[in-house]
Amino acid sequence: MNIIKSAMTEERRKVAKQHFVPKFYLSRFTNPQGLLERLELESGTLMTKPTSPSSECVEQYFYAVETGKEDEVSQEIEEFWKVQEDYVGERLGGVEQRIVEGHHLDDGDIFVLASLGAMLWMRTPMFRETMNFNIGKLEKQLYQRRASLPEYTDEIMKFSDFSGLGFTREKAEKLRQFILDGKYSVSFNNVPHLQLIVSAFENFRNMFGHAKWRLYVTGGSRRFVTSTSPCIEIFPERKGFYGPSFYDRQKLFPISPKVLAEIQLPLMPGKKTKRRMVDNAWILEHNIKQANWSILPGARSRCYANRIVELEELVEIRKEVENPELLKLIARHAINKQSDL
Repeated sequence: MNIIKSAMTEERRKVAKQHFVPKFYLSRFTNPQGLLERLELESGTLMTKPTSPSSECVEQYFYAVETGKEDEVSQEIEEFWKVQEDYVGERLGGVEQRIVEGHHLDDGDIFVLASLGAMLWMRTPMFRETMNFNIGKLEKQLYQRRASLPEYTDEIMKFSDFSGLGFTREKAEKLRQFILDGKYSVSFNNVPHLQLIVSAFENFRNMFGHAKWRLYVTGGSRRFVTSTSPCIEIFPERKGFYGPSFYDRQKLFPISPKVLAEIQLPLMPGKKTKRRMVDNAWILEHNIKQANWSILPGARSRCYANRIVELEELVEIRKEVENPELLKLIARHAINKQSDL
């Protein structure tokens, strides 16, 4: 009997539908009926029926080694995130209230915000895609550096002889030129992303926590929207080989429709935390950024809001853009110039 009960408990714990944006966070952006208003970003299509947070930002076994294939790793990552979600979810409402009412934020409040920011930043498809892109880019650079040496053809010939491939020198030279041209893609499974979640979440949370915090509170009628990539990164123009650092890449994420958080370089002058009341124009400008920097080409990219009016504004702005493909180009450009995480 105990064995049967234990097996049933184990089965109940298994989570197949895994959220890359936590439900407790999405629930903060629901309408009075508890539903999310939605906008498809790539197509600019406003979805007519709002839906529950449980059905958004979710994929079957998203945290498995191979997305969609059940494994033990995905369950361990789910448990890892559940601990973080429970901690933040219980405290975030109180932190927001203190922000809105202008009360002092203590170290515990900053820890909650840092945990939320790191979580919203590093668990999404955008982060995974960016990370894999950068790892692939680095590998290609290493291959190209080796292939730039004339003797690399000899190395290919030695490997061919050892493995019995039977390459001619002409074929080996063509392979060297192919590597040099770099006209190929390098793909990965989810292992690098999953390893980073477990090994580096605490470090990234600390980096969020050590930052200067700028908190923006709505001072008008407009509200903040969120998205499938809630913590957006805005990249400056790349300078040098390594590109902009963690703090140089501007990070902003909505806490709720009424509050937005931004982290800045710890060495910036001023207090650890500052609040600012922002007007409708400022909020609209940010909502446009939230949409533009959340588009992941070829993947489900959406904005969410507790009112449809903010999403309708984004649709109208898109229609005014001369080139309807501009948002996609912005997104691709953003991914292509992102530096190593």
